[in-house]
Amino acid sequence: MTTAKCKVLIAEDNESIRCLMKILLEEKGCEVLEASNGKEAIELAPEHRPDLILMDLSMPVLDGFEAARRLRQIPATTRIPIVGVSSLCDGWHEQAISAGCDECILKPIDDKELGKILERFLHSEA
Repeated sequence: MTTAKCKVLIAEDNESIRCLMKILLEEKGCEVLEASNGKEAIELAPEHRPDLILMDLSMPVLDGFEAARRLRQIPATTRIPIVGVSSLCDGWHEQAISAGCDECILKPIDDKELGKILERFLHSEA
């Protein structure tokens, strides 16, 4: 699998976590866009059309659940895979899927888990 030239939007309010995720993605050859809340993600995604969105579910301004719902209503973003990311994913998995996420994973995300997510959602770009 090659992730070169893939574009990933990270929506995460914790700057340290966002920075770590960015480093891991860039090491895999991805271009990274960053949003510090769901509102910023909704503003960036239609313009930049990322190949994947990693969405923290618990953020200020606009949480990941509502951001996913809104992104699913925008024609330019309706088909972009959204992976909900949370330290509480076990309890929120069903709610995340109902909101429009394609998957929900626990954080902190490690390199191996991130690789699995990229493989699953970007593998069709052979």
